[in-house]
Amino acid sequence: QNANYYAITQKTITITFHRNDKASFIEDTSVRVRNATKTATCKVYNDNGCILKDKDIPLIVGEGAEHWGFSKTKQTNYTNPPNTTFDIYREEFKSSTDLYVITSGYNYPGGATMISEKLLGNVVIEYDNRIDLTIKNRYVNYLDNLYARWPEMFKEHGKLVLLEENRYGQVAPGSGGITYLGNTNSLILLPISRTEYHNYTAGSMVHELGHAFDNYYYQKLNKSVYVTDLYNKYFGYPTRPMRPYSFSNEGEFTAEMFAFKYTRDYGINYDACTSGEYADGHYYACTMNGYSDIEKRVNYYICVARNNYDENASECKQYK
Repeated sequence: QNANYYAITQKTITITFHRNDKASFIEDTSVRVRNATKTATCKVYNDNGCILKDKDIPLIVGEGAEHWGFSKTKQTNYTNPPNTTFDIYREEFKSSTDLYVITSGYNYPGGATMISEKLLGNVVIEYDNRIDLTIKNRYVNYLDNLYARWPEMFKEHGKLVLLEENRYGQVAPGSGGITYLGNTNSLILLPISRTEYHNYTAGSMVHELGHAFDNYYYQKLNKSVYVTDLYNKYFGYPTRPMRPYSFSNEGEFTAEMFAFKYTRDYGINYDACTSGEYADGHYYACTMNGYSDIEKRVNYYICVARNNYDENASECKQYK
């Protein structure tokens, strides 16, 4: 009997990450534990390449940086660097490669100095150094509680920054929070007014983390959280389950779904949504019964994240 035999070759590909002069890597829940270099290795066969896993990609801390990622060339211009970043989640490395942290920005209004406080999941918590420490501690406490309840919301590589009110107003006037989405991370900015009321703060934080969650879901699975059917269903309802802003577009609807679910789960008392409008200051989710399909959908996506983004995980089938 004739048979054909083919040689199988094995090789090890090493990816070496290098810090820059303004940023380093986090190894611990304290951002004060930092490293200059990290490596990741893959054993591959024949012509296959190395695709990095989450655990291989180091977390970056660059206090005050507004944008960050990785480049195949070393960076020296921190104000306006060349656009050399790439989507590290999709890159297939065919040979050993050196990657360099690339950071830029550092131009918050009024010359604000940012302080990196801690790490929650994969999110660096940072604050404006001119903020009163009592306010800062309250902000961090809210986030600690949120992380303890919903760690899946912190799987995105990113940064959440609390800004002094006037400075925030120069960045995003008229908004209560803003999220910038990128290939490798998200940047969330919140003004200190969002720490004045626990209810308001929780809604704002979860809303912005919802945007980041959606972005990370897309990076992992090449598709966003699906909400089209629910958005269309509730768009014409005379009594909507969430505030009018939720229906600006599907992206905002997605973020509000997470805020809606979180506030209902943890007993935060918001004004009942009897007419689809809300009193000033407390408007993220209503207290009336129903809307189980929204809660079920959020449960599904949280479950998928908890199961390493396996949409067919047995635990998650009950929510489909």
